[in-house]
Amino acid sequence: MKISIIVLTYNSENYVLGTLESAYRQDFDGDIELIVSDDASSDGTVRLCEEWMKKHKDRFTDTILMTSPENTGVTANIDRACRRASGEWLKVIAGDDILMDDCITKLLRTARGYGDKCCFISAYALVFSEDRELEHPESLAVMAPVADRDSIDIDYIFRDPLFWLPAPTFMYRKSLLEHIGYFPSLFRNLEDAPFLAKVLAEGYTIHIAHTPAVYYRVHDKSLTRSELNTMDVCNLYLEIFRKVIRPVLGPVRKWDAFFAYLPLRINVRNKGKFTKAEKKARKYGKYFMFSHFFRTFTKIH
Repeated sequence: MKISIIVLTYNSENYVLGTLESAYRQDFDGDIELIVSDDASSDGTVRLCEEWMKKHKDRFTDTILMTSPENTGVTANIDRACRRASGEWLKVIAGDDILMDDCITKLLRTARGYGDKCCFISAYALVFSEDRELEHPESLAVMAPVADRDSIDIDYIFRDPLFWLPAPTFMYRKSLLEHIGYFPSLFRNLEDAPFLAKVLAEGYTIHIAHTPAVYYRVHDKSLTRSELNTMDVCNLYLEIFRKVIRPVLGPVRKWDAFFAYLPLRINVRNKGKFTKAEKKARKYGKYFMFSHFFRTFTKIH
């Protein structure tokens, strides 16, 4: 089996060597293709990557350095890198994060446990800011947003429209990307939320490995959803719903989606202020969904 590790870089000279070393240390005994896709860095990132890849090329079946003449954003960068990849499974990592030494092995083992139909695995991430913190991983905060579930599907969106998973942990089959048309170009620097929505809306299931697989670095240039206020987040997810999810839903799903996203619409209409109407929509909206009645009937019988 061939795995593609894709490192996305943009002005990553302070951290990228650590990311590349973590790809080198993978204990996976199959073929690994290493792709570095740089989005027009203005620092020494490309030079560092080129020198490192020449020195360590024997570790990988292929080493590919992709560059762009202009900065195109995260979404375009990951899209072109994944299209270039030739592995059966793709593991994308930002040029400032770190793969655990058994990351690929761990995720593949989990995927095999879920069967041949498993196309997408997510796991936990450990959050750090300084390299010295990696000496004591047990003290790091854990990103585990769905610790109580082994998998999520389209119904999960309707229960929690603002759901998220830690993107640095994602690993997926190339065939999945080919089927859904790769990454929705909805936002320039936000690829994970529209991508997850597209995957689930197209009928795929995302399986969860209940174990850490990567170290996620937080620093002053990190792009995080937490920087947005409530109304911005609601607007963002409503846009994802309108452009990515709703176009592929059938009539029954659209009915359920109306009630699932109603609290977000109310929040935006009231400019981010919580209202009694929004609280009631969150509490009682599920009782108008077909999916809720189906789940209830299934549990009874």
